[in-house]
Amino acid sequence: SSAASDVYKRQAQYLFLGNIQPTLQLEVLEQANASFVALDTMNLWIEHWLDDLKAVLNRVDALIINDSELRQLASAALADCLTQAGKAAESLELIKQELAGQDSNPSLVRALLLRSFARWLTAAGAGGEAIPPLRDALRILEHKLGAQDEAVITTGLELSELLEDEGRLEEAVAVLERLLDSLEPGRLRPHPDLPFIHLRLLELLIELEAYQPAAELAARADAVLSRLDSPPELQAKLLLYRAQALIHLDQAPAAAPLLEQSLKLSQQTKDPAAEAAAWFYLSSSRQAEGDLDQALLCAQTASQTYAQAGIADPELRAAVYARLSSIHAARGESEKSTALAGQAMDLWLEEQNPAPEPGPDQELSLDDFFRPEQ
Repeated sequence: SSAASDVYKRQAQYLFLGNIQPTLQLEVLEQANASFVALDTMNLWIEHWLDDLKAVLNRVDALIINDSELRQLASAALADCLTQAGKAAESLELIKQELAGQDSNPSLVRALLLRSFARWLTAAGAGGEAIPPLRDALRILEHKLGAQDEAVITTGLELSELLEDEGRLEEAVAVLERLLDSLEPGRLRPHPDLPFIHLRLLELLIELEAYQPAAELAARADAVLSRLDSPPELQAKLLLYRAQALIHLDQAPAAAPLLEQSLKLSQQTKDPAAEAAAWFYLSSSRQAEGDLDQALLCAQTASQTYAQAGIADPELRAAVYARLSSIHAARGESEKSTALAGQAMDLWLEEQNPAPEPGPDQELSLDDFFRPEQ
């Protein structure tokens, strides 16, 4: 009977998935219980249903494919491997050949090749030139796969990093905000990449001195962290950035408990740089609250932590000296304040060369060189 025949087919030991749309192949596969599965495909499915095809490929034992289809399927991955292996010339030649063989239609294969080309340019030190092809790749991937696909997220993060490296911070912020808009709403469980994207975006907003948006974003990030098992290092940094934004918004009392949490997490994970940063901003918070003794103690501890960890960054040391100078000035200890301000200035000049020159009627002050809170 037809029913018996259908049962026999579902229990067959071997299954061959013919050359049909990958979603249909997957439907057939879901109904079978075969111990060995083979699959046939062609360039149409590779170009326009690559994500669905990959889902099926992950569950088969054999793939029937010709040479040109194999190159089409694997060319982008091979180009990335060649670039990472330092074989830049071979990688570029492969990308050129494959792109030349593609039409101008926005297929997934074309998007992956464009992304590989952008990675090649970045490895060659031409990050600015890599931005247009990477942006085109992101646009195609979003259209083909949807904004929440891992390939879209990875490409978006790469694009934001390139834009940041080129000093195009506002554009980098726009890319990260677009990623957040696609990942935050309508999910029972937050996407695992969300905290990392929050952190990257917070860094940029604070660098742009957009403190109010940074504080609002950090509050959203806290809500995400409460629902994810994020590493304590990440939690410490997010707390630190949120506190930093609040200090700039004259909300030092609200920043202090966040900094204390960040400090505790940094000590637990034995991260001296994060610990010193928490002490530094805690000194800023205590000074804003008028507790100069605690502010001085926190700033001194930040300096000691940097020194004990062997962190010799002139800019960081200048920040601590500037903070100490400000605290001593508030305590009426002008001699100590002046000496520390001089040390901060020397360190800043060491880091920033050449230093800005004062105008004819302008006195050079510490504020011209440095903002202690940053």
